[in-house]
Amino acid sequence: MVPPFLVLALLSTKVVPNRHPVLHPAAYSLYLHLLNRHAFSLSSLVNSPNYPSLMNSIHHVLSLSQLYDDYHHDVPSHPHPGVALVQFLFTLVWQLLQASLQDEGLLQRHKSLLFVDPGLDLTIEKLDNPHHLHAKNTATAIQFIARFLHHKLTSRILSLVQRNMSTHWGAFVDELEQLAANSLILRSLKHLSPDSFFPLNLKSNWPMSCEPNNNNNKKKKKKKMKLSSMLAASASASAVQSHNDSSLWLPIDLILEDAMDAHHVMAATIELLTGLVKALQAINGTAWHNTFLGLWIAALRLVQRERDPSEGPVPRLDTCLCMLLCITTLVVTNLIEEEEGELIEEAERSPTNQRKDKPAMGKRRGELVTSLQLLGDYQDLLNPPQPVIWVANQAAAKAIMFVSGHSG
Repeated sequence: MVPPFLVLALLSTKVVPNRHPVLHPAAYSLYLHLLNRHAFSLSSLVNSPNYPSLMNSIHHVLSLSQLYDDYHHDVPSHPHPGVALVQFLFTLVWQLLQASLQDEGLLQRHKSLLFVDPGLDLTIEKLDNPHHLHAKNTATAIQFIARFLHHKLTSRILSLVQRNMSTHWGAFVDELEQLAANSLILRSLKHLSPDSFFPLNLKSNWPMSCEPNNNNNKKKKKKKMKLSSMLAASASASAVQSHNDSSLWLPIDLILEDAMDAHHVMAATIELLTGLVKALQAINGTAWHNTFLGLWIAALRLVQRERDPSEGPVPRLDTCLCMLLCITTLVVTNLIEEEEGELIEEAERSPTNQRKDKPAMGKRRGELVTSLQLLGDYQDLLNPPQPVIWVANQAAAKAIMFVSGHSG
């Protein structure tokens, strides 16, 4: 049996260009049905034992190295599965977008097309006998685009494109805005509007947390890790190793080291790490306690690398401890508050809710406790560096007193 995601890749190159009413609108309708059924269940793909080989096949079917050549020039012919997954999902969504624009006569012909035949005039209003199924397909495609952009899992994966492929993301956002501003079909939909079509945090070429907000920031360009560097270790490891393996979370190590290179730890690091952790959790398909554990281990490894600093006269141990005790803690807090904030909003919208006075307790809070319990298995990482042993012991003593009920 052919894996469903490979089927989607194959169909996208054949069915979408032939969706014209006089060709195969029914096939396009079936493709959209399959897309809706499988594209939002990526965990089954990531956890498949054939994940690396399957993504390699999809990579070649869609010619991803040609579509995104500037991100593959230094990558071998067999790309990392995680990179291929991100670009595969992005390609499917962008293809739907260009097809929908073309269906309404809004697609600029000079733009690079993703398996959309530029020679066909598919404008619904120009057809002698407008086909109901063709218009329905376009409406369905627009709704699916919005779902991809709002869905927790797929939006996190797309945020990696936003962060690492700014050129392609900028073109994608331009076309999203074109559709939102001019689509008559979008305006006719009952449960979707141009204003709610795509989230505000996806409208920029840059992550919102990295946007410059003063003149000093304009003088500095924040270093960005390439998508292949960010996901290589995680993607390749996730297919063959357990979810407890710390190599799944190596991209976090890279971000922490990147932040350490600055003269000060920017507040943007917290939001950047928060987004990265959510994306990695989605791509790796792990439970949240393993995700939190991976974050703690990455921060602890940062501290341990400074046990015997070998470079420069400026000690970095204090900054490393700040990353562990402050930045990492704030990232965890963001993740928990995000979930519980959504639960509160959901409860407020529910007309049957009778327990609004009860504080919302999300699953991530309990998963955090589990991760801290599992952290006890990593004694080597938990041993503090020699210069801070006294302070660490003092902090441990205060923690014991607090837990035992003696706050003095």
